[in-house]
Amino acid sequence: MEIDGDGLNASGDRLRRRSTVDIGGGGWRRRSKVGRRWPEKTAGEDGQVTAFSQCEDETNHPCNNKSKALSLKIIGIAAILLTSIIGVSLPLITRSIPSLSPDRSLLVVVKAFASGIILATGFMHVLPDSFDMLRSSCLADNPWHKFPFTGFVAMLSAIFTLMVDSMATSMYKMKNDTKSAAGDHEMAMANGGVHFHGNHHHAQKGPIGSQLLRYRVVAMVLELGIVVHSIVIGLGVGASNDVCTIKPLVAALCFHQMFEGMGLGGCILQAEYKMIKKAVMVFFFSVTTPFGIALGIALSKTYKENSPSALITVGLLNASSAGLLIYMALVDLLAADFMGPKLQGSIRLQVKSYAAVLLGAGGMVKFKCELIFHYERNQAKSELAKFLTSSNMSLALKARNEPSSSLSIINLNRSSSIIGIAAILVTSIIGVCLPLVTRSIPALSPDRSLFVVVKAFASGIILATGFMHVLPDSFDMLRSSCLADNPWHKFPFTGFVAMLSAIFTLMVDSMATSSYTTKNNAISAEGCEVVTGDHEMAMTRGGVHFHGHQHHAQKGPIGSQLLRYRVVAMVLELGIVVHSIVIGLGVGASNDVCTIKPLVAALCFHQMFEGMGLGGCILQAEYKTTKKAVMVFFFSITTPFGIALGIALSKTYKENSPSALITVGLLNASSAGLLIYMALVDLLAADFMGPKLQGSIKLQIKSYVAVLLGAGGMSLMAKWA
Repeated sequence: MEIDGDGLNASGDRLRRRSTVDIGGGGWRRRSKVGRRWPEKTAGEDGQVTAFSQCEDETNHPCNNKSKALSLKIIGIAAILLTSIIGVSLPLITRSIPSLSPDRSLLVVVKAFASGIILATGFMHVLPDSFDMLRSSCLADNPWHKFPFTGFVAMLSAIFTLMVDSMATSMYKMKNDTKSAAGDHEMAMANGGVHFHGNHHHAQKGPIGSQLLRYRVVAMVLELGIVVHSIVIGLGVGASNDVCTIKPLVAALCFHQMFEGMGLGGCILQAEYKMIKKAVMVFFFSVTTPFGIALGIALSKTYKENSPSALITVGLLNASSAGLLIYMALVDLLAADFMGPKLQGSIRLQVKSYAAVLLGAGGMVKFKCELIFHYERNQAKSELAKFLTSSNMSLALKARNEPSSSLSIINLNRSSSIIGIAAILVTSIIGVCLPLVTRSIPALSPDRSLFVVVKAFASGIILATGFMHVLPDSFDMLRSSCLADNPWHKFPFTGFVAMLSAIFTLMVDSMATSSYTTKNNAISAEGCEVVTGDHEMAMTRGGVHFHGHQHHAQKGPIGSQLLRYRVVAMVLELGIVVHSIVIGLGVGASNDVCTIKPLVAALCFHQMFEGMGLGGCILQAEYKTTKKAVMVFFFSITTPFGIALGIALSKTYKENSPSALITVGLLNASSAGLLIYMALVDLLAADFMGPKLQGSIKLQIKSYVAVLLGAGGMSLMAKWA
């Protein structure tokens, strides 16, 4: 067995944690990717990697059977094509059934189920696959094992999808406004039938017309994302000759394509496209996975799934697909429906829809488990030395937990941690207070463009924290060689927990919004009973009259927007508090002075600009001074508190112990899901789809540059720290 962890080797170099297990003494290491085994790197006399030849070789696994695999692939093409057509066409051909029309509750629940499947595909399948491929031992250690490329590409993909989403919405609106203006002119110049036509067109300018535009943009972007990842999945199936993997994978893909198709079909139905466009979208969705399989079969003689070029290409494509699918599922499917008037008006329907989301996601989890089961059952037939022995594990843990620092180095680390507490506390206070104390400056008020750009920069930092820091850390921890092979290396717990965290955050977000709205409506009704009629308004003067007018204004769109700002500020504060304590705990418990110094600098940068994002949300929420002070206090002290707690527990807390790895790894995964949801849904999408940014392409471009700068800064911190 080989332990390649975050320890020091003989030459004193810092090693990267990678979960690897040597099987059968043949130089092969089994990774957690189901159905794929990566060959082991061999080191030369200089300690450098010298050979990757085994990565190009065909495996001699007994499940490899080209002729039988080809038959299964052909059957798979037909089965997947059929289920894809059924899935995407079902919402379109059943629209004549009253209970399945777009405005009925059943379609909302079915769409929620399909959205859960799409979200699970991103978090549970393509994202873990990308992590495994881009951390494969067939790839050079530098740069592939030193930088989280999966998180980086997934983050950029999500930002790019947001850009396409908002820009397309802006262009559609401008085009629609032009047609509406022409219709108004025509209506003024004509009578009779032409007049009626102009009036009908004019109606599309209102809320119904703008909602239809969003449906059309969502359908197109979702189709694009599904086409990309379907080809990648099909390519992998077509190029594989492992019959033990192909059988359950084809069954899983049939399930996946059918219900993913139902989600896309629901979006196409809501978009109200013409028949030709519907047929084109159905065609491309249905044929992409079979086309990918056929392409994989054609390239199977030259395509080696373990070759560095294949691992890098497919790994990066999987990462980009993951970012796109996660964005679409969270922003354009789940949040759009759960924050919409239909679900916000019915708690009961919300509960049903959440159950459907969990069932859809759970279905994809079940198929992941089925793949693992089939692979392990066939592996057991051909491999005897499958599990780690307890003696080897105990020796490994003993070696990992032996102290490697002298007392003087530990004291130096304590001094660095204490300095870090002070520095992080100061930068946190500055960051979160800056938007609050500068609100009197006209250029920095919430309704000015500079505030929007600064908030976009901070949102990019929060998004990068989720994708580039806590998510890769969780993958590394929960795949550590200090953990038992079963279940930690066999199931993508990081993706699973991050997905559940995002769904739970959505639940809190929408339920809190419903609760606030109900409470606000009750208060508004009370106000209407107290102050009613023109007579009482005429009898009221001065401040009382102003108060009555202001209270009435809160009932309208401004009041509902204020409620959303308050929910967003509270949920974002909760997420930041959780992950800040986890980060601080790791810094405080560490005795590695080489890590602490750059990490403290990175945390100061992170806390300052993350605080600016939170401070902007608090400012928009218009809380009273006491509540603002409480939120500022908790944000500012959580990371220093975590560091202090880590110092206090450093004698008993071992960062490489199984209990610590599991606890911190799961907390990091939950923090990642929460931060990714908040950054994408409540910060970026809420602003970029809002009227201010939708009304100015120039401001959108500035804000996108700010997002990329913020995300890029945190990405550099991932390399540096």
